[in-house]
Amino acid sequence: MKKVLIVFFTLLLALAAGCGGDNGENGDNGGGDAAAGRVAIGEYDLPVYPGAETVSETGMNASYTTSEGPDAVRAWYDEAMTSEGWQANQDWYDMDEQKQRIFFKGEPQENPDFGEQNVIIGVGPNEGNGSIITIAPILNRYEG
Repeated sequence: MKKVLIVFFTLLLALAAGCGGDNGENGDNGGGDAAAGRVAIGEYDLPVYPGAETVSETGMNASYTTSEGPDAVRAWYDEAMTSEGWQANQDWYDMDEQKQRIFFKGEPQENPDFGEQNVIIGVGPNEGNGSIITIAPILNRYEG
């Protein structure tokens, strides 16, 4: 079941990264403010890489670009998420051209790789230079 969830959310991340964004122009965004370094998606309030530019904020996920390379962005997320009480259940893993990591917070669930809150962060090279960042909370609880 865990693998099914990871594959599903990986596909969701790929779709989000490949979709053109509205940059919040139609007012239908997830309540994020990349300039302030935070994005609100559902019940989640998550850090956004400093200086990142919004590509898309859908209310279910968010994508950003930055001129920094993927290694620096992944290291920043490791530090930022840990400092906010999130734990990682594995190393960054390859998924197509992007590396992803699942972070969880709260009491472990039946499957100890998931907590009460779970989010997938994906970071990969952007076309041209820099990185594309995708943040996708798992908005429902894990049911083992």
